[in-house]
This record gives sequence, C-alpha cells and structure tokens, in this order.
Amino acid sequence: MRYHITHRARSGWAATLLLVTAPIYAHDVTPFYTADQNPFIQIFGLPYLETDAPLAQGGQRVRVALDITNSIILGANHVESIEIDGETYRTTLVYRYGLGRGRELGFDLPYVSHEDGAFDHFIDDWHDTFGLSGRWREGRAYYLLNYSYQRDGVQHNYVTERRRGIGDMRLVGGLPLYRSEDDAARRGYLRAILKLPTGAAEDLLGSGAADAALSVSASDSGIFQAWHVTLFGAGGILWLGNGDVLPELQRSIVGFGSFGIGWRALSRLDLKLQVDMHSSFYRSELGALGASGIQLITGGSLSFANGLYFDLGVTENLTTDTTPDVVFNLALRKTF
Repeated sequence: MRYHITHRARSGWAATLLLVTAPIYAHDVTPFYTADQNPFIQIFGLPYLETDAPLAQGGQRVRVALDITNSIILGANHVESIEIDGETYRTTLVYRYGLGRGRELGFDLPYVSHEDGAFDHFIDDWHDTFGLSGRWREGRAYYLLNYSYQRDGVQHNYVTERRRGIGDMRLVGGLPLYRSEDDAARRGYLRAILKLPTGAAEDLLGSGAADAALSVSASDSGIFQAWHVTLFGAGGILWLGNGDVLPELQRSIVGFGSFGIGWRALSRLDLKLQVDMHSSFYRSELGALGASGIQLITGGSLSFANGLYFDLGVTENLTTDTTPDVVFNLALRKTF
C-alpha cells in the first residue's frame, strides 16, 4: 500500500511540475475542489473543501472544475452484488459573490457525463509503469460501461449506456468565523449548502432529492510561515433527502472531513496533499456502497500573471472500495 500511494503521489506532483511556464506572482494557497466521485456517491451534496480568501463586497470568483473518474469496482456476497465499470466526467461551474464583511453567496452547477472507459488502456499502462496493482483490471475488457446493483435477485441497471446531463445544483452561503489581522494568515468559515434535485436520478446525474449540509473550514499559513507551508481542513454534517437511488439502503446523515497541507515550492507553484473522508452513504455490506471513504489527492496549483489559477491533482483511494481507483482533478479559477 505504501509503495502504491508513494508512486501515485510522485506522479501527481511530477505532472504539476511540468506545467511551470508562467511568470512569477504571489497567490493564495487553496485546497483541491473535489470530493468522492463514486458514481453512486457523487449524486449527493457532499461539500468540497473551500478556504479561498474572503471576497470584497461586489467581488466575484469563478471556477470551472473537471473530475475525470475511471472506475472498476466489483463486489458480491450472498445477498447483493455491485458492478461499477466505466468513466464519469463531472464538469462544475462554481460561482461566488461577495456581500461584504467576508460573507458570500453562490452556486455550483455540474454537468455529468457517464461514458465507457476511454482511459482504461492508459491506466493499465500507468499501473505497469509504476508497478501498481490493478486488482480487478487484469483480464477485463476495455471500454465497458456498467453501473448496476443487485439485491435478493432484483437487478438495478442504472447506467449501461452513455448518459449526459445537468447534475444536482447547489446553493452555497458562507460566513466568516474568524480572521487574523493579516487575512492571508488565518481564517475560518461556516458554510451552508442546499443541493437541489435538478439531475435525473435514473441516470445517476442526481439523487432525486434535496440535501443540506453545514461545514466549518479553516486555513493557516502563519504557523509554518518560515517554511512557506499552509495547513487547511474542514468538517461537517450532510443531511440526505429521501432520494430515488437505492432508497431502501440510503442513510439520512453523513459525516465528512478533510485536511491537507500546501507548500509554496516556487512563487508561482504550490505542491499540495489533501485527504478527504466521509462516513457511509448506504446500509450495505459491500465496500463500494457501505464503507466509509478515504481518498488522497496529490498535485499542485499554478498561478499566471492575469490572476488565473490552474489546479492539477490525482486522487487515489486509500482503504476502501467506496472511492474510485483513479480520478484526475483539473480546475481553473479567477477572482474579479
């Protein structure tokens, strides 16, 4: 496991280092904007970690985030079985508006596409190159798409061919909890999220219900300022509505948390490591549904002269089948 994680982390950071081509400017260290992309979990309102600098009154922040998820997860027991084999592309338009005194409102609007595994061959080569375990990948055909679940002989085929469309929209509000005299050094936020059922649950584009979440997040670039290191983290509670995806198994409350560290390697480049966790979303003995999730994201952020920022990360599951094998995280963001 240590060998597996270390080489995946190195590859994420190596990919980021190749992008260092812009002029040198100071910038804000922020977490990766992602969460568990399991096709049966990304439908819910699991919050993403945010510690961006407070917006001035009338200020705006726009982010476009893309998660490319390649999954092969199989599981079965005497009662139930699951097959998750395919690729999901989740593109999210993120907008925040400053109300003054650190308060902000905004929305997340995702577009979700379930496709066959276009990256299957590439990921097999990746595993071979770095000596990583492919687990269920060995001997399995490429370019399949099957997100299905069976219980007591009843088959639920949610996605067996390409599905695309708007996902569940989120409304987000934030209030500052504390802020140091130097805004960049220490800050904390309380955020509330309301997820609306705007995506089709039958295609795993949404859950079919509204969710609500409260989270507390914080960042500190002062404690290890001499080493150009920033710490960040968050935790909270997610309340799930009565959705249409495996409703008999769905839980009503989920806990979540994240923590990470960012190191300013160059004036224009941050290297980052982040761990995301959550409790189980479903009552199931299968790890892909019923286990808690822990994932590691490694990579970095690159700043450009025009105030544009680019994030690149690679997500790896740490302990369970709840999180996908490989997720590539890309994001562009700009504050106006």
